[in-house]
Amino acid sequence: MGLFSFVKDAGAAMFGKDEPDASADQLAEVLEKKREKKLAQMVTDVGIPAENIKVDLKGDLVVITGRTPTQEDREKIVLLIGNTQ
Repeated sequence: MGLFSFVKDAGAAMFGKDEPDASADQLAEVLEKKREKKLAQMVTDVGIPAENIKVDLKGDLVVITGRTPTQEDREKIVLLIGNTQ
């Protein structure tokens, strides 16, 4: 057997490597939705009284919607979610 040398990206067009990977984008979207649900579930698990809590991740921005009986509870939710990696 001999020694072979190949061009690194020679087969890329043949196997569609130049096309964007849709499955990676879909996976990222699914993971983001799971993170949003877990963050909303944290509020319930801690016991802060709240209704219809929904968390939307938009890059580094987190949008929290829902209802709480007091301003103190709102601030607790913001601190809870804001201090989560």
